[in-house]
Amino acid sequence: MVEEDVEIRPSRGGISIISKDNPTDGCMAWGRMPLEGLIMGEWRAFAENSDQDGLFLLSVGVKGNYMYGFFTSPGETGGVLYASWVLAKKSGGDEAELMNRLKKAQSLLERTTIGFSGQRPDA
Repeated sequence: MVEEDVEIRPSRGGISIISKDNPTDGCMAWGRMPLEGLIMGEWRAFAENSDQDGLFLLSVGVKGNYMYGFFTSPGETGGVLYASWVLAKKSGGDEAELMNRLKKAQSLLERTTIGFSGQRPDA
């Protein structure tokens, strides 16, 4: 798990999500809301020589205090890696409230994601 502060704001007819505390290893994402409560878009790493980029899909909590979903990234052996992404709003609460928001988003992500058995198709 990676913890970092991000800034989320309106941008180009959608939203942008920008790493604040990690200018060399962070990333910037741009998305739009094709449906209420759902953000989809693209992200790219800040590093100039990086080929790290991908797509993302986030669900927004009813009160807008958290988001959860998935992003893609180039896999180490080719192909695509799929990973989870959980964000929570820091303002409007103390550290305990922030942790509650993160736990709620993680729980919703787990409950609404179809699980995989981990068994290979050729096994």
